[in-house]
Order: sequence, then C-alpha cells, then structure tokens
Amino acid sequence: KTKRSVRDAKAYGKNLKVAAEDYLEDKIHQDLWQEMSDLKELKQSLQEANDKHEEIKGKIAMIENKAKQTAEKFGKKAEKAQDYLEETDGPCRGTYMAIPVVGNLYSG
Repeated sequence: KTKRSVRDAKAYGKNLKVAAEDYLEDKIHQDLWQEMSDLKELKQSLQEANDKHEEIKGKIAMIENKAKQTAEKFGKKAEKAQDYLEETDGPCRGTYMAIPVVGNLYSG
C-alpha cells in the first residue's frame, strides 16, 4: 500500500508539473486549478495505506501481549522447577529403571 501511495503521489506531482507548464503557455487558470484540486486518488491511496498501517499495529500489539503472557507463564514454571530442585536437594544425579526382560539400567 505504501509503494502505491508513493506512486500515486509521484503521478500527482507529474500531472501538476505538466498543468503548471500548460498554464505558463496558455494562462488558463481553470485547467491549473482543476489539476491542483484533483487529489481524490492520492487521498484514497494514502487513506488505504494508513488503514493498513493501523491494522498492522493492532496485530503487533496482539502478538506482543501474547508473548508477554507466555513469558510470564514460563517464568512461573521455571520458578516452580527451581523451587522443586531446592526442595529435593539439587538436580537429579541419575536414573534407575527396571525394564522387564532386559534387566536393570542405571544412568548417571
């Protein structure tokens, strides 16, 4: 949308320049005024770009809020895990497990 707005602004500028050159040749005020007043396409293009910008800002705010909520949730989980480690005298040093038919395994 922004590129289109820039393109429309450039086109308006070119048309206005041509109208000014024509005015210097033929001195017809009406033609110059009409070209200067024809901002409909430029205004619409800028409005569409602004609307899209606002839509994107809204999406960014939603993503930002979701990220903050997720960070808080995982922060609480990390805190619980840390508390658990402190309660159980530190990290687990090894794992002992029995598997039928294979036998006992120890890791650590």
